[in-house]
Amino acid sequence: MDFQSGREERADIYRFFADLFLRPPDEEMIETLRLYFAVEAKYTPESASPDFENIFRQHPPYESMYDYYGGISPLFEVHAFYESAGLMLDEELGLPADHIGVELLFMSYLVENNRLELQRKFLEGHLLKWAPQYMDKLQKAAESGFYKDMTAIIKNFLLMDYENLSE
Repeated sequence: MDFQSGREERADIYRFFADLFLRPPDEEMIETLRLYFAVEAKYTPESASPDFENIFRQHPPYESMYDYYGGISPLFEVHAFYESAGLMLDEELGLPADHIGVELLFMSYLVENNRLELQRKFLEGHLLKWAPQYMDKLQKAAESGFYKDMTAIIKNFLLMDYENLSE
């Protein structure tokens, strides 16, 4: 992917992925998943929404639950990373800095602002340390095809995006 011409699309994808962790799926999300990623399955908000509550209760979406940096909580590390990039977390969001939805929104911010080196560092130092394994756990816990497909797509996208940034 050409990172200059594809920047807006990449930012949109990261925002879309974040949204999948911030609220239950609706028709618009399902349609976006079909259009962007050519998913053929027939999902409905009614069939996918119960998974939203169940899988995130079983597997909380916080980096600090899955990775610990030898005495320093990932929550503080992530918060410091945001500040170093010039971003202050909006308290109205009401979520910790290490929530996967917030981390994915942060990636969209970095992409929009063409901060390539920070994108690579954040993926390497945070998202890729826990998100691929987290997606695997969610995929196993999910009952709906929506979350099984979504988690595989997110995992593959993160790995591909990092590989492209590292070239």
